[in-house]
Amino acid sequence: MPTSVRGYTDAGQAAAACAGLIKEALGAAERAGRPCVLGLSGASAWKSVYFLLTKDKALDWDGAEFYWADEAYVGPEHKDSAYRAARDLLLAPLGIADGAVHAVPTAAKDPDADARRYETLLRARWPGAAAPAFDVVLLGDRALSRGSAASEALVAADRPAGDAAGRWVAVNRTPPARKPGAEAHEGPRIRLQLSAAALTEARFALRFTVGEKDEPSSLEITDRV
Repeated sequence: MPTSVRGYTDAGQAAAACAGLIKEALGAAERAGRPCVLGLSGASAWKSVYFLLTKDKALDWDGAEFYWADEAYVGPEHKDSAYRAARDLLLAPLGIADGAVHAVPTAAKDPDADARRYETLLRARWPGAAAPAFDVVLLGDRALSRGSAASEALVAADRPAGDAAGRWVAVNRTPPARKPGAEAHEGPRIRLQLSAAALTEARFALRFTVGEKDEPSSLEITDRV
C-alpha cells in the first residue's frame, strides 16, 4: 500500500487537498451505488477541512456513514471530544441524521470495555471481514497509522497492549509530561483508536499536519489501490 507525503507552504492548500480526496471518495461511492464510510479524528488540523466540506453545496452526503478512528476518552461535550468537534463543524451544518453517526462510547468509565463495545459495533457493520472497509480514515496526531516508515515508527512507539492480537479498537494510554513544580504525575491521557490492523482495508488513510512558524504543512496519504 503506497504512502506519499505532500508538502504545502500554505495550510489552506493542504486542507483543500484533504477535502479534495474526501470529495473523490464520496463520488466513487456514489458511482458504485453504496454509502461512503468515513472514520473521523480529533486532530485540530481537520477542523479547517470540515469547514471546506460544509461550504461545498454540490456534495451529496446521502447515505454517508460516520465512525471515529481516534477519540479522547472524555464525554461528548468535553472540549477535547473529537465527536463534539465533528458534530459542531461538520455533521450539524450538513444536517447528517443521527442514525448515520456512530460515535465512540465513553460513558462506561472503563476504556477497555468501551473499546470492546465499539469493536463489536464495527464488526457488526462488517461481519466476517478482516478489517473495516472505510473509504477515508482521518488519522489523529498520534493515531495508530500504517504505511510509511515514519508512520510505522509511530505505531511502534504508541502501540497499546492488544494491538498485535487482531483487535480493531485499541486503548492508548499516554503519560502526560510532568508539570513544573507538580508533586506527582497526572493520570494518563487515554484515547480509543483504530488499531493499525483495522486500517488495512481503508481506501485512503490521511494524516494532515499543520506546520508551525516557517515549517510547511504536510499531507500523508496511504492509498490502498
